[in-house]
Amino acid sequence: MCNASCRIVGLAAAGAVALCATAPAVGQGQGSIVAWGGNWAGQCDVPAPNSGFVAVAAGGYHSLGVRGRPDADFDGVLDVLDNCPHAYNPAQSDSDADGVGDACDQCAGTPPGLQVDRFGCVAWDLDNDLDVDVMDFAQFQACFNGPSQPPPGLGSCPRCDGDADGDVDANDFASFQLCFNGASRPPACD
Repeated sequence: MCNASCRIVGLAAAGAVALCATAPAVGQGQGSIVAWGGNWAGQCDVPAPNSGFVAVAAGGYHSLGVRGRPDADFDGVLDVLDNCPHAYNPAQSDSDADGVGDACDQCAGTPPGLQVDRFGCVAWDLDNDLDVDVMDFAQFQACFNGPSQPPPGLGSCPRCDGDADGDVDANDFASFQLCFNGASRPPACD
């Protein structure tokens, strides 16, 4: 453990990671990593000139630091581990066990075993009837607008942007096609 303001993340102490509660600099890029050696005692003070990093003690010989806002919702769970990274949910509740936290799950009660999208809904089942059929295609078609064009503000259009790149285009359609299987059949997105 780094210091009194650190906490252990993980299920087992052997595989746990200690995270320091230092605030990252706003506006820094996400994904930047710095490493330093000689960490015999789990050093959590990121050495200069590496400002804006959150220290992660990774072992007895080296330490790592991540720069940016790795916890965008400030709930104490790193975004890469957070089941709802843009909504404050420190308990990480997920009552339907679909991997999307209750705080942002738009389709609570998803049946087990079905692939879900980032909204917690059955992938490409835009009308929420547990199949991907012509009714879902009609909704997809209404939102299709091509590359680099934001989708219209219709109800299911955010879900039609399957790759979350800000548009509904051929890439999203290719993903939709993989799940299209007809009425009254659960989607198998292979």
